[in-house]
Amino acid sequence: MKLDKAMNQINVIYKCVFIIAMLISAVPFLHEKYSQYIKILLPVGGVLLLYEVYKGWKSKSCPPVLRSKYVWCLCAFIASYGITILINRSGHFSENVKAWCHMIIILVLFFGVDMTRPRETVIKEIRCVYRTIIYSTFVCSLVCFWTFLIQLNVMYKIEGAEMHIGLYDNRLWGLYNPNTGATLNVISIILTLAALLEQNKIKKYKGKRVFLIFNLILQYLCLVLCGSRAPTFSLLMGVGIMVIVLLPKKLAKTGLITIGHYAKAAVVALVMIAVLLGVEGSVRNGLCYVPHVCYNLTETPRKVSTDLVESKLLPGTVKVHKAKNRNVSLTRKEKTEDREGGMLTGRTDLWNAGLQEFKKTPVFGIGRENVYDRCKSYITSKIWLASLDVGGLHNMYLTILVSSGIVGFLIFAVFVILTLKGICRYGFKQQGFTDNHLFLASVTILFSMAVMETMEARILYRVGIFYVLFFMIYGYTMYFVQAEDQEKSDENH
Repeated sequence: MKLDKAMNQINVIYKCVFIIAMLISAVPFLHEKYSQYIKILLPVGGVLLLYEVYKGWKSKSCPPVLRSKYVWCLCAFIASYGITILINRSGHFSENVKAWCHMIIILVLFFGVDMTRPRETVIKEIRCVYRTIIYSTFVCSLVCFWTFLIQLNVMYKIEGAEMHIGLYDNRLWGLYNPNTGATLNVISIILTLAALLEQNKIKKYKGKRVFLIFNLILQYLCLVLCGSRAPTFSLLMGVGIMVIVLLPKKLAKTGLITIGHYAKAAVVALVMIAVLLGVEGSVRNGLCYVPHVCYNLTETPRKVSTDLVESKLLPGTVKVHKAKNRNVSLTRKEKTEDREGGMLTGRTDLWNAGLQEFKKTPVFGIGRENVYDRCKSYITSKIWLASLDVGGLHNMYLTILVSSGIVGFLIFAVFVILTLKGICRYGFKQQGFTDNHLFLASVTILFSMAVMETMEARILYRVGIFYVLFFMIYGYTMYFVQAEDQEKSDENH
């Protein structure tokens, strides 16, 4: 029992450390410097997974993390991808095998939740992990916003690809890039809203409530500065859904919730979305003046830029752009300039390349690490080759189809359909959406990320912060669903 308790605590610590490590890895120059140390997390995860197998062998039953009825679909997907790797072993075999090993850790250890543990223990773990996300994204966003205030604009290169720190191309790159930053902002905002809803039930801890409100404002300002469309719209839709789900219960008070209550909530949600869209433009215009105000107050921009160059923390050629004593522009340049690729910034070219390759190998696909080599010949404009190399096909669903073929795509689709069915059952029939704010926040994040993945490809194959967060949050979501089913089953017996 003592060993089980200690290993459970280590498991929680491991998840929190993994999140922080992935956030560090999301910063390109830190990834280059510290990635070799982050790799040690894989064997640690392997040990934890083997311990789960040992617990199952000791109790002569299924390992605890595999007792989730939904994890078996993911195991089938892992097996399918293993076949894909073997079929395509002539290309990037070692890289694909390494990604496959990470897939086992993330899809089994992070998604699978030990259903034998007490509910209070699991909820305590969920709160701990979600607090880690809130606090770590707060620190990152604070640094990113600071780079905006001091007009920091530094360019460096990694393997020929340009990377930026601070404000570049009228968008906040901060430490990573605008799309990464905006997605982290959205996740942090949703979790902060859920934490505030829980805080409303507790009259003490006013300091924590103040911090949460400050984080909410900070994340929103950074989201506006990033100028990323998909994260912004997914957040608006997600928050709108939260309003539609939560407001009817307040409108009905102690009475029965009717369609009329949902209709009123929908109207409120639409008005709120319209107001937020209108406010966003005003906030952006107001932020344009802030760096100008800060310019004459400090010599920080010049000093920070010099320190960065002299520290040799940034790899390759480093170019520093001087801060200017004027208002900054925050209008996306695609709106003011006739740029190749249009508002989708070349994604249609990438999607077409993926579809062309899919037609050649439709059954088991080509493997994620082979996407660049096999799809680059279909790219009509060579300026998008760097995007293909770094971000892949920029559509997760197309990426699954191309990388894992029809077999992997259908397995993953079955997994999504089964989990959606469970989410809707627990959320609506068992009032999970209205009574369980952790569950509501988790579902909202999954929905928002699913929307964003129509323009990105980050939640499978290549290890990164969104891959880890998506399946960890997905696992916690399905824990609530299965725990409720188990309780009802125990009552019937």
